[in-house]
Amino acid sequence: MGLSYEMAKAYEEILIQDDRIDRHHLRIGHDTTKSEMLRPGFTRLNLAFFFSESKVDFILNAIKFVCEHGWKFLPQYICNLQTAEFRHRNFQVFKDRKWISNINYKNGLFNYSRKIAHSDELCPTDDQECIKLAHKALDGVKISLQISDQRLIFNEEASKLRWFLLSSEAYGILHDIKSLYNNEVYVPPFMPHKYTFEADLDKIYRLETNESKKISFSFREHANTYFNDEKFDECVKLIRNNVIKQVEEKSNFTRSINMYKRNQVEKNGDCDENEINRNSEFVCKLKFKDKKETNGVLNKHEWHSPPKTIFKPFVEALQDFNMIQDGDKVLVCLSGGKDSMSLLHAIRQYQFVAKSKDINFEFGAVTVDPKTSAYNPSSLKKYLAELNVPYFYEEQTILETAENLPYECASICSFCSRMKRGRIYHTARQNGYNVLALGQHLDDFTESFMMSIFYNGKLWSMKAAYKSEDGDLRIIRPFVYVREKELRSFAEGNHFPIITENCPACFEAPKERQRMKQLLAQQELAFPSLFSSLLSAIKPIIKIDLCQLSVKTLSEYALELVRKNPHLYREMVKQTKNSHKEYENEDSI
Repeated sequence: MGLSYEMAKAYEEILIQDDRIDRHHLRIGHDTTKSEMLRPGFTRLNLAFFFSESKVDFILNAIKFVCEHGWKFLPQYICNLQTAEFRHRNFQVFKDRKWISNINYKNGLFNYSRKIAHSDELCPTDDQECIKLAHKALDGVKISLQISDQRLIFNEEASKLRWFLLSSEAYGILHDIKSLYNNEVYVPPFMPHKYTFEADLDKIYRLETNESKKISFSFREHANTYFNDEKFDECVKLIRNNVIKQVEEKSNFTRSINMYKRNQVEKNGDCDENEINRNSEFVCKLKFKDKKETNGVLNKHEWHSPPKTIFKPFVEALQDFNMIQDGDKVLVCLSGGKDSMSLLHAIRQYQFVAKSKDINFEFGAVTVDPKTSAYNPSSLKKYLAELNVPYFYEEQTILETAENLPYECASICSFCSRMKRGRIYHTARQNGYNVLALGQHLDDFTESFMMSIFYNGKLWSMKAAYKSEDGDLRIIRPFVYVREKELRSFAEGNHFPIITENCPACFEAPKERQRMKQLLAQQELAFPSLFSSLLSAIKPIIKIDLCQLSVKTLSEYALELVRKNPHLYREMVKQTKNSHKEYENEDSI
């Protein structure tokens, strides 16, 4: 398979079952990990001597079809991360199970309606029909599905060992979704040997095997041998030239998209297309956007309209929580990240929509510079000036202040957040702004909710809209319904001047939020509507106009709600009685 000893050890270490897992409690009967998908493997195909020529042709055509088009069907399958088993979305477990709900007693008789999950009528009758059905199935590969960015399930170490295309990347290629696949370049950790029928296999075996000791070559070692060893070079060139000749002889050959490229190309740099084609035979053509120039001078930064996947839930959140009202002055808290930059453009676009509803408001932006070498947002000054946005650039030595405190600071993150918030509040009040807009999105809300449950034992999350303690400022988070992947795609697609790191104290610290992000990404593979369900679960919490939430405040809020709306209490009692009746009926059955 082309694995070196060092590479095999790396795979072994990441695939070994964590001994801290309670295997008995989790009912794990064999060694499985969340990295089971990374386990390398191969398939051996034998053609029996008694096969007819038509049967052999069918098998070869089937293999050719899978090699050329198999990746297009990946989004239609859900992977079990523990077993690395792929199962079609329409053929899940318990599909044929008999349920009590299928039983009815209409007309005083016992009736059972069975829904058949699959039918034998679609099965092909011969080999040729099978191939035809396979090609016909290609017409349905571009169906719309709920698919998350599956790259998040792998940490940095595991990502280096990934050797395959993910379902989300295949979906991104098919639907041209940049947030899932944006022409990224990957280098495979190993490369299996490639042979043709014309190759002298005995000669290759003798070159790779020593009489006394077998030598294992890694991909990079093979590459070095390919270019440097004259003895091996002759045989490999024979194989390579034969493959290239066979490919070039095909008149209808189309270059397929290959995520693994031998020659890496900088996406954002200038590049000669002819140079790419000359140095790399099997790569997809990269599209480079031309930079707009006027008389030799680059144009200034422009406003960009958010796509429907961002703007529609953004407007919905503004209306649900009455975030922006007529006469408001909104101050966007700009850190330089993709979320706050996207928020700036979304609020500007909303101005046009709001005017049609007789809602007029102004907006500006503020940035707090903590004065650290790791985070320098000064480049935002020019960007905001070109967009003609009122901009307030506040500087404060937060880390230096934390180091000189008379007491030990338990959490730099909490201290930094409070200091920034205080500086932003002061700026807003001093300049007449009454609304602060923050860029947290749905992923942030759900991650905070889960972290609060895991680490604090509380039902808590950020609030979509609330007032400050003094009551003079409203804090809003208009992206509460927007997914992070959409914001990433919007920011990267329009080349916003993103400042990658915006937390000056936690660059090297373990990130608990990242661990929670990976956990949710893994679960979303099995439950595609996970974030929609979590949003429904946290809506009662994020709607409460309070900074913190406890059992006491939740009870007080519920009592106040019932006093103002007595009909809600009566409806709740009615639903409770109906629920008890249903339970009693089920018990009697």
